[in-house]
Amino acid sequence: ATNERISTAVDDLDATIRQIRTTIFEITRERAAPLVGVRSRVINLINEVTTRLELPVDVSFEGPIDTLVGPCAADHLINVIRELLTNAVRHATAQHVDVHLDVSPDLLTLTVSDDGVGFSGDLKSGRGLRNIAERANSLGGNFTASRTQHGGTTMNWTATRLQP
Repeated sequence: ATNERISTAVDDLDATIRQIRTTIFEITRERAAPLVGVRSRVINLINEVTTRLELPVDVSFEGPIDTLVGPCAADHLINVIRELLTNAVRHATAQHVDVHLDVSPDLLTLTVSDDGVGFSGDLKSGRGLRNIAERANSLGGNFTASRTQHGGTTMNWTATRLQP
């Protein structure tokens, strides 16, 4: 009985050591991996969406986005862009979208404009749009949508808390 308990304890210790080694390896690998900047993440997302949704997207940047936008704001930004581009295809049946990012030390502005059918709803009407507005609010920003003169939609998403 004692030998059985010792054998079980040794097996448990071996399993724990394997978990610790795996965790250390993952941490080391993450630290060694080159950091991907916000600009690169946005471009990668645009390329993914352009291919997957067959939607032509033009993207432009103003300001030092990689140095001013921290990881939390960047994660929100990436999710918001993905949602807005998906909406442009699903709901607006857009043929083309422009994405513009402008950053200064105290303000990040994302503008997404499409040539679709035009926004005619309430920003609280869909779960996705509510989520986008909540992301803006959590970063001290705002989210607005308006119909453009040519019938498409312009969505503006801002954040003022850009770090950490």
